[in-house]
Amino acid sequence: MLPGLVLEFYEEKNVMEYMKCESSDDTKLRLVGEIALGLKYLHQQRPPVIHGDLRGANVLVDSKGHAIVADYGLALIMGSSEFTSIKTAGTCRWTAPEIMNPPNNGDVPLPQFTFKSDIFSYAMTVFEQPFNEKKSDGNVIFAILNGSRPVLPESIESKADLANLVRQSWSQNADQRPTARQICRRLRLTTWYGDWMDTLRGYLPL
Repeated sequence: MLPGLVLEFYEEKNVMEYMKCESSDDTKLRLVGEIALGLKYLHQQRPPVIHGDLRGANVLVDSKGHAIVADYGLALIMGSSEFTSIKTAGTCRWTAPEIMNPPNNGDVPLPQFTFKSDIFSYAMTVFEQPFNEKKSDGNVIFAILNGSRPVLPESIESKADLANLVRQSWSQNADQRPTARQICRRLRLTTWYGDWMDTLRGYLPL
């Protein structure tokens, strides 16, 4: 029997569509935190779940304005001996460099999504459309593989803790990226996040 995920049905918009109607920096930053909580929840499951295709189009916003990490088409259920996932790449603008150009060690024939590749995708998801100025996917892939990253918007750059966290999360070196749990802990240290964190305690396990 194949393991699977049963998800609630949502009729609301994804976060990219939602942000076209909601320009508040506070709302954007709140959603950044909620996406991190969702990723942490997946990574701490037993067995752990790697999303594999985290991006704005795969984050829904429910009727109360909360972010819901969704679309597990590339999700990997770790530690399952009964299930082998087809590890094709997600959308390149959100894909970690080690997935697009995996090390050729002869042991792993296909790119392997990991917790750290999810973290890279999370950092890119902070942007509504990373590398929007680059129309060609080939140019995007070239930029990511060469260490180029989008310019942080003022709403993030003005918050040093958050800007540093994003830069670490999209590090070219996967080992230098924080875990989802570390991201949530660090976000709780910032004033904008602490103001509403208590309201989320019953929403997702912390």
